Amino acid sequence: MDPYVFDPLYSKAPPYTTLESPAFDEILDNLAVKIMNIPSSSANSPLGFENGSSTISNSLRTGISSPLMPSCYGNFDISSGYNFSPSKEYSPEQIYRNPSRKWNRRDEEEENGYVSAFEVPNIAEYGSVSSETRWSKFRVGGKVSGFPLTLPLSITSLSLSNNEISVIPDSIGKMQHLTYLNLSNNLLKNLPETLGELINLHTLILTNNLLESVPYAHCKLAALETYASFYVPEIPPPPAQRHWCFNKENTLLGVPVFDVMSYNILFQSYATPRQFHYCPTFALGWNYRLGKILNSIAEQSPQILALQEVGIDVFNKILLPMFEKQGYGGRFAPKSRYRSGPSSSSVDGSALFWKTDRFTYVQHEIVEFANAGAENAIGDCKENMLNRVMPYDNVALIVTLQPTQELLDSGEVKCKKMLPIVACSTHMFWNPDYCDVKLIQTMILLKAITRIARTIAGEGSIDDVPILIMGDFNSLPDSGVYKYLSSGHIERTHKEFKEFVFCDIHHLCEENYSDAYFYKHPLHLKSCIDVSKFPFTNHTSTFTGMIDYIFVNSKTLSNVGYLHFDSDWVQTNNIVGFPNEHMPSDHIPIAARLGVIDRDSKNLVENILKKAISKNS
Repeated sequence: MDPYVFDPLYSKAPPYTTLESPAFDEILDNLAVKIMNIPSSSANSPLGFENGSSTISNSLRTGISSPLMPSCYGNFDISSGYNFSPSKEYSPEQIYRNPSRKWNRRDEEEENGYVSAFEVPNIAEYGSVSSETRWSKFRVGGKVSGFPLTLPLSITSLSLSNNEISVIPDSIGKMQHLTYLNLSNNLLKNLPETLGELINLHTLILTNNLLESVPYAHCKLAALETYASFYVPEIPPPPAQRHWCFNKENTLLGVPVFDVMSYNILFQSYATPRQFHYCPTFALGWNYRLGKILNSIAEQSPQILALQEVGIDVFNKILLPMFEKQGYGGRFAPKSRYRSGPSSSSVDGSALFWKTDRFTYVQHEIVEFANAGAENAIGDCKENMLNRVMPYDNVALIVTLQPTQELLDSGEVKCKKMLPIVACSTHMFWNPDYCDVKLIQTMILLKAITRIARTIAGEGSIDDVPILIMGDFNSLPDSGVYKYLSSGHIERTHKEFKEFVFCDIHHLCEENYSDAYFYKHPLHLKSCIDVSKFPFTNHTSTFTGMIDYIFVNSKTLSNVGYLHFDSDWVQTNNIVGFPNEHMPSDHIPIAARLGVIDRDSKNLVENILKKAISKNS
């Protein structure tokens, strides 16, 4: 049997139906009994069964000859505006598209809106429609956008596949003679409750639509024998193996390097069929996604790993014990709502892991943006802070890590010493209408990191403190958030401040780092990912864009390279969105390779770099 076929009658049906109706199990229980009376499948049968059973393939081009469909009195096909009545029958290879031209299978593949003749096995010549004719089959093709409202109630077989129909009217419940209904490959989001009144229906095909749920009334379909789940897509080929894009100049330095990764793994409570209707249910299951997530991480084995949307229980019961066995240490910051009493399984947050043979834990700090918003609600920005920033409980986790001597000795150029790294995993508010909130959250975060870095630097320069900021910023490269991070300043009148334009929020910057025109920060941050060559890190049916980043202090950490992703794979295979069978989250994990430069080696490294550049010029 075709592994991508779903048939409730088949005893080994794949576990990836996407039906949400609580009574669907009852349907399966009732139908499963019928399989006991069905003869075993024939090796030559394309259906997998003989004598009255059929399955529905998920192929968009190949239909089937269904023995469930009765012999017709006549057929009606308006794929190109012609009517035909019962007379002479033809084989599928001899279908007439019009009276003067024969139709073959290749034509079917090339013509939009026409599916395989095998769906309607008895095809007659086109002719005139008589009012006395009793039609049993009706078929509509050609990208029709509306449901035909004047169908004869005597129809037993109705095929509306491969169109652009978005609504099925309640009146379909009056078609009591229907035994076969094919609504596949349309734009349906909902189904009418009256579909449950089709008491004689035994084949219902809903594959490849945009359905979010199945009405409870479908439980009344007692005669149903074949129910093709409403989204069983063809599994696309996996993406190409990811490779590193190296900065040629920095690869010549020979300094110690370490890899870092940031990954929003999609909190399981958010991974619902309603939110990701295009994803097969089996690919939304936590166990399936967890395996894929861990494989993605293991393939790169980063020395520092930042995760977002990590559940409290997932961190404590799964990730931390598992990563500790692999030589990692870890810390976690739950969203502020965990204090209000919800179960730990319903709260997510940010996590950070590090290889203990490369880094030693020093301390950590949690930045709760909601609390920080309340604390900074002073002066003329008080009302905006309380109403706009405080309600959203996003968090950032800042961990101070001391590089070990093993790391410092791992390069051709030995580093004598290095200040602790300030590493951060953060997740900003998601809503695109709240760009001001994201910008304020970013300013709060950088002020906290600056304070920690100054403490580490002591009487020295903050430029000597390695800083690593990773996370889901929910902001595009042309946003105010990205500009503030990468350029070190942003106009007080920037449009993304919205109502904050009329407020003075200089207290969100370090003292003396703002003026009458700009808000500023002292960190020399640079994105490790070339945003011009990395079109997106988040891809769903409603949004595609670059919103995840890795920023480093370019004075102390050299950007050696970043992990590439083949975005063409998405277009080539018409990937509607993530997650899917290959991508366990709606985000792509991003990674960078960083070179360590300590203060005493700067002159040496600069000389090596100059020689390398002159040698290759």
